[in-house]
Order: sequence, then structure tokens, then C-alpha cells
Amino acid sequence: MAVALGMADWPRDDATEPRWVEAMAAHPALIQRPILLLDDGSALVARTPEALAEAVRRAAPDDA
Repeated sequence: MAVALGMADWPRDDATEPRWVEAMAAHPALIQRPILLLDDGSALVARTPEALAEAVRRAAPDDA
């Protein structure tokens, strides 16, 4: 989808941010990985199984 939209040539600046957001809203497949917001206030991109395991480790109670 990104290739079809020609996104590689899109500017990456504040002025074009709405264009990027609009494209992602119209084509959710462009957002390939979940962004996890953890209870400790941190965020983690669960791009790999290892990153997901790290999120689970952080979310586990301290006494586990």
C-alpha cells in the first residue's frame, strides 16, 4: 500500500503530518505493529516476539 501511495517520496515534516495520519486511518495495514501502552507509563512497539515478551515481563507483578 505504501508503494501504491508513493509514500517514500512524501515529506516528513510537521506540515505534512495530517497527510500521513489520514493515510494510516484510510489504510490500517500501513500500521503493521501494535504500540503497547504499559501501566508504568511507558510505551513499547511490539514489533518482534522479543519485544512482546518484554512487555509481558514488565506487566507481570513483581512477586511473580
